[in-house]
Amino acid sequence: MRDVSHLPARGDRTPIATAITIQSCPVILDDRPDVELARQELDRNQPLYQKLLDKNLGDEIVLAEDEFGFLGKNTATIVAIKDKYFAAGKQSLDLLDTVFNIKGFSLAPVPISEDYGIDPKFFQNLQEMLKQYEENFNRAKSDYRAGKIPFGTLAIVINKNPVESWEMLVDGSEPYIHCWSNFQEKFDNSLARLKKGGLVIIDLVSLLTLYRLGIADSVVQTLGKFGIAQSTLNLLRQEVEKCQGIKSDGESILCTINGQLVRQEFTLENAAKRKAYFEQLICWVRNNCYILPCRQALTISRDERAKRNEVLGFSSVDTLLIASEPNRILYSDDQWLRYFAYTESGVGGVWTQVVLNYCLQQKSINEEKYRNAILQLIDWGYNYTIVDADILLEGARQAEWNIKTQYLAVLKVLEDQRTSADYVIFVATEFLYKLYNEDIMPLYRDYLIFKLLTAITAKRSKSSMLNGLIVRLQNKFSSFYIINYQEVVNLIKIWKYTQNIVT
Repeated sequence: MRDVSHLPARGDRTPIATAITIQSCPVILDDRPDVELARQELDRNQPLYQKLLDKNLGDEIVLAEDEFGFLGKNTATIVAIKDKYFAAGKQSLDLLDTVFNIKGFSLAPVPISEDYGIDPKFFQNLQEMLKQYEENFNRAKSDYRAGKIPFGTLAIVINKNPVESWEMLVDGSEPYIHCWSNFQEKFDNSLARLKKGGLVIIDLVSLLTLYRLGIADSVVQTLGKFGIAQSTLNLLRQEVEKCQGIKSDGESILCTINGQLVRQEFTLENAAKRKAYFEQLICWVRNNCYILPCRQALTISRDERAKRNEVLGFSSVDTLLIASEPNRILYSDDQWLRYFAYTESGVGGVWTQVVLNYCLQQKSINEEKYRNAILQLIDWGYNYTIVDADILLEGARQAEWNIKTQYLAVLKVLEDQRTSADYVIFVATEFLYKLYNEDIMPLYRDYLIFKLLTAITAKRSKSSMLNGLIVRLQNKFSSFYIINYQEVVNLIKIWKYTQNIVT
C-alpha cells in the first residue's frame, strides 16, 4: 500500500467540502451548483447533507426510519472525516493497488534516454501486460458464456462500467448475451405475466438493448412507464462524464487483439457523438421511467448488501430489490439476475423477446418490426432466442438470398441442440414452403436449402431429421405443388449423397 500519510487530513468535524465515511460508504459534502450524485457528492438540497452537517467523528445518524415502527431505524456511524481532496487522492491510489490488472498502468513511467530514445523493453513489457489482460478478459467471457457467472460479475472482473461491458459483448467479434438458458422458465408463463400486468422494473442490460433496437417508445406505449433504479441512471451519467473529460486532441487506447498490439483512436468527434447518445438516453429515461427508491435495502444487512454488490454490482442489486416489491415484474436480459430474483423473492421475470412478442400481440409493433428486432438480437448474440420460418426467411431476404451472416446467424439457432428436433423440422418445412413462393433465382434457392440441411443435421441424426422433413413436406405441399415437393426431395437426396462422399 502506498504511503498517503503526508497528505493533509481535515480533522474530526464536518465543514463544507469534506469527505465523510459512514460505515464503509464515503460521501462528499460540497455545496456547489454542479455536484454529481454519481460521484457520491451531496449539496444542501440533499437530506443526507443536512443530517451530516456539523457532525463529529463517531456520531450516529439516522439514514431511514419506518414510520409504522415495524422495521425500526436504519442508522450509521461516522467513522472518518477528511478533506475531500485527501479522500479522492487516497481512493485513486488505493484503486491502483487493488484493482485487478491495472496496477501501475495508468501512470506508467516511460524510460527515455538521449542516445536511444524509449527503451524497447518498455514496449515489450507493456504488450505483455496488455496481452495478459486480454487473456483474463477472454477467460471471464468464457465463464460468462458457459453460464458460470452473471453479467454484473463479468463487468466487475474485467473492471469495466457495465455499459461498456455490454457494448464489448454485443459489438465484439463473437457477440454473446446469456439471455435465456433455463427452460424451466417458460416463455408462455413470462408472456402471461405481462398480460396480467404490473409495474415493469427494467435493468441496465435491457434498457440498453431496447433503446438501441429503436422501439423503446412503442414498448412504453404498451407496458406503460418502466421503473428503474437511480444507480442505473448513474451508470449512464458516468459515460457522459467520461466523454466530457476527453481532451481536444482525443485519446489513444492501447490494447491487444489476438496477442498483437493495436492502437485505437478515440477522437473528440467520437466523444461528442457518444456523449450526445447517452444524454438522449438519459432524457428518454427521465421521460419514460419512474426513478424509484430502493426501500427493500432496509430489510437486509449492510454486510449482505455489500456481498451482493461485490458479485452483481450496485445497479443490479438495486434493481433486484426494487423489483421484489409487490405487483412488480423484473425485465432483464440477464438469465442469472432473473434466476436470483425468482429464487430469493419469487419475483417473475421477462426478457426482450417476451416483451417484443407481447407488443406484437397488442399490435403496438408490426410483424416487420418484430422480425427485424429478433434478427438484431440474434446478431448481438442474445442466447437463447426463438426463431420461426418467417424470421429465417427474413434473414435470407436481408442476406439478399446469399449465404451471408443474416441467414447463417438464424441457422445457428436451429443448429443448437436445445431446439427440439420436431420444432426444427416444423420450421424447416414452413421455410421451404415459403421459399418457393419467393421470386429468386433457382441456384440461390438451392444453396439456401443445402445450407439449411447442413445446419439442422450438424448435431442431430441425419437420417432421422431428413426422413422427418420429407414426411412433413409431403403433408405441407398439396397436389397443386407436387412439382415443388419433388424438387425439394431431389435436392435432399443430392445433398445426402454429397455428404456420404465427403464423409
